Order: sequence, then C-alpha cells, then structure tokens
Amino acid sequence: MLQQNKPKNRFKTTFPYDHSRVILDTVGKDTHSDYINANYIDSVTKTAEYVATQGPRPGTVNDLWRMIWQLQTGKIVMLTNLIEGGRPKCDKYWPDEGEPLTTTNFSIFLDRERSYAFYVIRDITVTEKKTKSVRQIHQFHYTTWPDHGTPDPNELVVFHRRVMNYGTVLTGKMVVHCSAGIGRTGTFIALDALLEYGKECGRIDVMQYIKTMRKDRINMVQTAEQYIAIHQLLIEAFDMPDTLIPRMKYHTTLTALSNGGATNQTKLRKEFQLTQSMKPAYDETSYRAALLPSNKMKNRTLSAVAVDKFRAYLRSYTDGRTDYINAVSVPSYTSKTGYIVTQTPLEDTVMDLLTMIMDHSCQTIVIIEPDDIDWLPGEGEVNSIGNFTLEHKGKSSTIVNVDLLEIAIENVENSFNTTVRVFHMTGWGRESSFPKDSSMLLHLLELVDSRRKSDDTKTTIVMCRDGFSQSGLFCCISNARDQMKSDEEVDIFQISRQLLVRRPAFLINFDQYQCCYNVIKDYLDTTDVYMN
Repeated sequence: MLQQNKPKNRFKTTFPYDHSRVILDTVGKDTHSDYINANYIDSVTKTAEYVATQGPRPGTVNDLWRMIWQLQTGKIVMLTNLIEGGRPKCDKYWPDEGEPLTTTNFSIFLDRERSYAFYVIRDITVTEKKTKSVRQIHQFHYTTWPDHGTPDPNELVVFHRRVMNYGTVLTGKMVVHCSAGIGRTGTFIALDALLEYGKECGRIDVMQYIKTMRKDRINMVQTAEQYIAIHQLLIEAFDMPDTLIPRMKYHTTLTALSNGGATNQTKLRKEFQLTQSMKPAYDETSYRAALLPSNKMKNRTLSAVAVDKFRAYLRSYTDGRTDYINAVSVPSYTSKTGYIVTQTPLEDTVMDLLTMIMDHSCQTIVIIEPDDIDWLPGEGEVNSIGNFTLEHKGKSSTIVNVDLLEIAIENVENSFNTTVRVFHMTGWGRESSFPKDSSMLLHLLELVDSRRKSDDTKTTIVMCRDGFSQSGLFCCISNARDQMKSDEEVDIFQISRQLLVRRPAFLINFDQYQCCYNVIKDYLDTTDVYMN
C-alpha cells in the first residue's frame, strides 16, 4: 500500500500479503522496484509451489517479465481475455507474430501461436538485454471462461491436462493469472493441487485447501459458484481416462483397443459405452424453445431437438416466425463456433435455414444426403423463397460421390449478398451409419478445410436428414483429423464427449465410434505414404 507501489495494483482492494509476496530483485537505486502484485501459493504438501498474480497493467508488463525471468518460469497460465464485457482485464504482455515487443529489460518474440476451440498456446522467446541470454516460455491462454460464471468442466480439465503434458526445460514455478489473480486463478490452482494430491492419497479436502491458499493471498476462489465448480472439475478430472494417442503409437494402440479376447468385449467397445454413460441426460427444461407450440412442428423428429444452451439463434426473423431452428453450435478443433449442425429443412423451415446462413455468415455447407436437394435451384435456375433469391452459379465434381455447387444467395431487404459453396455428399446412404469410402471423406475434409482457411467467418453448416445420424460422425472425424494434423496426437474419446454435450443423439452406435478410429488410421496411412 506504499504510495510508490499503489499504481502497480490493478484493483483498489486486492493487495498481496507481505509474508508471501514475490520479492523482485531491485533495479538500480529504486528500492521500490522489488514490488509486484503476486504471491507464492502452497500446494497441499509443498510450500510455494505456484505463483498467483494479477493481469499486468500498462506500467507493470516489464515487472511481470522480470518475475518470470527471476523465477525461471517455463509456463504461464492466463485465464482471462484482455477485454471482457467492454472493460480492460489485463494488459497485453506478449507481441504479435513478426512484431517483437521491447520492455526496459527484455526483448520478447512470438515464435508460434496455435488457436484451439477453447484456448490458445503461445511459444514465446524472451531475451534479457543485459546478459543476452535467451529462454523459451510457453503461455496457455484459456479464452472461454464466461465473464460471470464458471467454465465447462470438461473443457477446463482438457486444457489443464494440456498445460501439464506440455514440455519445458525450465524448472521454475508455474505463474497463474486472471485479472485480479484471485477468483479464476484460485480455481485453477485448486484443481491442479487437489488433483495431484487426490491421485496420490485417495482423498481430498477442498475447503481446507482453499484456507491454505487464502493464508497466502486474499480471497482466493472468490464466489460460491467457483467453489462448487472446483468440485465439478475434480469429479471430471478424476474420472477422465487417459485416451490421448500420439501419432507414433496410433496403429499399435488401435490394435490393442480392438482385441477382445474370449469375451469379445473390446476396450474400444467399453470406451464407446463410457461416452454413452457420461453424456448429459437433458430434460424438457433444457429444450424450452424447441417444444413451444410455435416451434414444435419445425423439428423433423422430437428425439433430436436443439438444446437451448447450444442452439443457433436466428436474429433476422420476420413475418410471425420465431428465433428457433433445429440447429446446434458445435466446436471444431480450432474454433468454438466451427460448425452449426442442422437437419435437412422441412418445407416450412427453408426460410429459417436461409436466415441462419445470413445471420451466422455461413459460406460453406456440407449436405449428407443421397437424393437431390429440393430447396436448392437446379443448374441455370433461380429460386425465390420469401425475401431470398437463390441462383445456381455452377456445379463441379472433383470427388466421386460429392457434388460441388456454387449458390448465390441474396436478400435485398437485409442488404445481404453472398455465394455459398455446397458440398453435397451423395455417396453416404441414409441406411448406412458410416461412409463406405474413407478416401472420399478425407478428400472432402481437405476441401472443406482449405475453404475454412480462406473464409474469415469459418462457421460451416453440416446437414443430414435428421440432424444427427451422419452429421455427428462427420464432425467427430473432422475434429479428430484436425487434432492429428496440428498436434500429432488424437483423443477421439474427448472429441466425442464434447460433441455429445451439444447433441446427445450424435454417434448413434458403436460402428460409428469405431469408424472414427478407422478413418484416422486411413488418414495416417495416406499421409505416411506422402511423407515417405
């Protein structure tokens, strides 16, 4: 609370205790340069195992890097966005690619940034100006913590596991921060400390550990919701099997998973059964919009309607229509809003589908449907549907059983005009739970992927007749392939679980689950041929 240090604090009442504060080496004759708003936090059994700190302010970015350097930290965990709800939460202390950041004591360079659906990983090179020594530090930035709420337990636990498994040569303390460095920071540290202790000793005491953290930093774990969330996160973490498979071990692991022995109950089948037992059982309160009298008829089947929490809302609805369409938002491996999965439209819901394409700026549509698509215009035709005009701009077929269509969609009233690329998969029949030809599917994914890269909005609509039988498997295979491609590893179990939260009807049987594993095997076989 010294006058010289007050401006270094982000909040007027969140100060670090003197007895546990991180004391920086002083710079020159400035005796107050030893101060940073950060505390050492004990784990259950070890002292000063973590550092909890606030998100830096414009004047304290150099101090943060001084601390990271002094402690020989290899990993920084960031649990806030720079701005949330229109308010600044943290100053940006890392550079963009190709634009080094210079502070008083350091030159900082971003080597690599990888974005995922729920987090970003940045590999950062830091050079100390005086000694010219260089270190690589890894920042793990969780980007989807709701502003006034708690994160999805599965997503945060998968993120935590990624942080723990990431290699670093530096042996210093992990630095964890949010904005004030107490609420989200306390939640994350509690997850890490209690998970490690619980695995070792078979029991944990959440309340006692929060007292341990609060002995060294004020208000660690700030709200009742965060306190409850720690319990949910730990249930998730203790139950989470280790199903991550590195590329190099994929073939041998798949063989081991597929061996059933005398009982014919393979590990793979048990894994599928686990996805089914862990998926949420939503009741009618979770589907309020779908079951309203005005919306009920918009569902092709009531066994798969859109969960309120994940549904894709229509914003530009008119003429007595509602904001409901049977469509759910599903993450891709790299984007929280990667896909919208929906049913083939009914006669009365084509207008809703076109409104969704407009409202969500979708320029890519995958349609898994053996027949002609009656709502799309034929070659050389123009269709008018409500305020929308659809014009067929051309058709090509670069893959067997897949037609590529260019459709111009215009809505003059909303000043909307776009050209949508439609990938129409005709070679996957309704009776078949999985496609017979994996090379066709892999080729299609490659085309959709390059389309997504060139398209800023990156939301792809995936459509099959009922909105789940085939589109769920399509998204699962797509995400698994993306993970293998970007990280040389895959976790099909976790990918399935994230999809099943959004639509429990996805992955309709064991054959589909097995198909996902087999397509990734085929993907590796084809890419290995190219690599050799």
